Amino acid sequence: MNLSTVSEKLQELRARFARDSNVCVSMANKVNVALLLFDDQMVDLHSGRSTRVSRSESDPQISAGTQAVFSAAELADAAASLLMDSAQTEKVCVLLLPPSEFYISETTLPPAGLDLQRSALLLQAMTVLPEFEKTLNVGFIPAHQPMTPVVSTGLAAWLPTERTERLFTSFLSKRMFLASVVPRLALFTEQLKSSLADNGTSGQPFSAIEDEDHQLTTVFQHNRHGLMMCIQSSASDRVQPELYQKFLQERSADLPAQNVLVLRAAADYLRYNPFKSGQLSGQSDKLANLAAAGVFPEAALSARHQLEQGRLRKELLKLAACAVLVVSLPFVWQSFQLLRLDAELGRAQELSLAARADQALVRDFENNWSVFNEFPEQDVGRVLLTLQPVINPGLLSAFALDEGLLSIEGESPDPQNILEQLEQNPMFTEVDFARATNNNRYFIDLRLSTVNFSAYREWHFPEPR
Repeated sequence: MNLSTVSEKLQELRARFARDSNVCVSMANKVNVALLLFDDQMVDLHSGRSTRVSRSESDPQISAGTQAVFSAAELADAAASLLMDSAQTEKVCVLLLPPSEFYISETTLPPAGLDLQRSALLLQAMTVLPEFEKTLNVGFIPAHQPMTPVVSTGLAAWLPTERTERLFTSFLSKRMFLASVVPRLALFTEQLKSSLADNGTSGQPFSAIEDEDHQLTTVFQHNRHGLMMCIQSSASDRVQPELYQKFLQERSADLPAQNVLVLRAAADYLRYNPFKSGQLSGQSDKLANLAAAGVFPEAALSARHQLEQGRLRKELLKLAACAVLVVSLPFVWQSFQLLRLDAELGRAQELSLAARADQALVRDFENNWSVFNEFPEQDVGRVLLTLQPVINPGLLSAFALDEGLLSIEGESPDPQNILEQLEQNPMFTEVDFARATNNNRYFIDLRLSTVNFSAYREWHFPEPR
């Protein structure tokens, strides 16, 4: 791996982190189970199986005025029983609850990320729902045919934070991760068309979606301006003609009731279920979009954020290890070269053992016998043969040679000529008269150039310092 590969990995990692920076979307992409509650029936939209939700005889979480609302523990027990034989090893659920559990309002938001949209809606909680003192959590159900690209229209689904946290805790105790809680009508909002838009909606388009159970009648539709709206009527209003007639007039004021999807039982949801058995693997995007439209428990967001941070740290550690490896490659190569050269040196030393033994013998011989072998050779015979033609026809009366220093004495008719000839001979150096000549008699001192006793003594007999 080289530096360019590490750079490409960094670019890929940065792009992926930018894509997953929205924690809500990242968690919605992990959802693989969709559960729907209608009256006392809970349905697995993947398998089509259903089970009855058993109510506890006494549940402290249910007040006298909300007896129709199932507790978080009851819903978790039903979900665990329904998914007992599921092949999913990690169950990440989206729970579709009745609209009666939500406070639904129309809203318009800028087309920002899902996290930013949720934050903007939470800031509006005091103005949109000022009568509620409890802390609220919110989900955003977008209209799939926005009228303008600069705004995002849809419905805000409000749910008490206490309710979402209890649901998350109860599901987690049953080894299920509750990622999102959605009004069940959001299952078909992708098929809800506007009269101002074309009919290119995927699947069968509906002009309105009507959900009716024992508590509430809820209608999702677009008004004449193309904005999604929610109209609700309680079961008690149906027995009062004036109130029910007002509801019908409000529902049909903007659009005629044509091609309305009416959902009055769990079987109706299964009939139009977009996640039929065997098709869930190909519907992952729709399932993620459904989960993204819901209310995310804060505990789920925190757990997902910690998981993303852990993965981020692991990826960064891997990249740091790769970077350290790339930087250290030259040093690793040098270490390998040093080891290889050291091994070659060891082999060369083994092969040169005999040669080094011979060399040691020669050195030992030189150290012990070089004093004799290197003693300067003065070669007296050669010196005399060299002097003979120079002195002739004169007479040599005295000859002394000591450590390369030669002294001669004799008679000659031309002593100066003898001196000049000796100076020109390469065997001799430092030629000079030892003392003044007397008539024909001469005394000459000279040194042999072929010997150097001073260097010999300095090498073999150095003076102590």
